[in-house]
Parts: sequence; structure tokens; C-alpha cells
Amino acid sequence: MIGWIVTILKSGPARKALGLFLAITTVALFLLNLRRAGERTGRLAERLSTSEKAHETQRRCWTPPVAAQLIAMIWLSACAMGGSDERGQACQTNRSSPSCG
Repeated sequence: MIGWIVTILKSGPARKALGLFLAITTVALFLLNLRRAGERTGRLAERLSTSEKAHETQRRCWTPPVAAQLIAMIWLSACAMGGSDERGQACQTNRSSPSCG
């Protein structure tokens, strides 16, 4: 049974047809793989674009709290104006009068 298949495939026209079939199959599989790779690349590019938009929105919306800026400014100005005692500790203020401790 297998002998006649081998005999047919050894003939000239069958070998040419088999070679042509294999070449066409190879090209078709290559093109299908290109299509899949392109779809995957497109999805990755779309995800990257979406995440970049989200990150840009978050960057624009985030600002440091005003109270934190004010506290830092007051603390730094006290340090710059010599508002510390001999030990290097910052002055603490009571409600009545400032005192270093």
C-alpha cells in the first residue's frame, strides 16, 4: 500500500506538484503569522497609548497640598533666619511668646 505512494511521489510531475504545494503552504503560513504578529503589535501599541493618556492625566491632576507647601515654607524660613537654639533644634512657639527649648 505504501509502496505505490512512494512510487507516485518519485515520478517527476508528482515531485514538482509536491514542491509547489509545499512552497504555497510555506508562504501562506508565513503570511498568517505576519497577520497575527501585526495584530499583537497593534494591541500592544493601543495599550501603551491608553496607559500614556492615563498617566498624563494623573500627572496634570496631582499637585502638592497647599498646607504642606505652607508648612515647609514656614519651617525653612525659620531655619534660614536662625530660628534655632545652640543645640541646633528649631524654636518652638507657645501661643503667648516664642521660646527656644
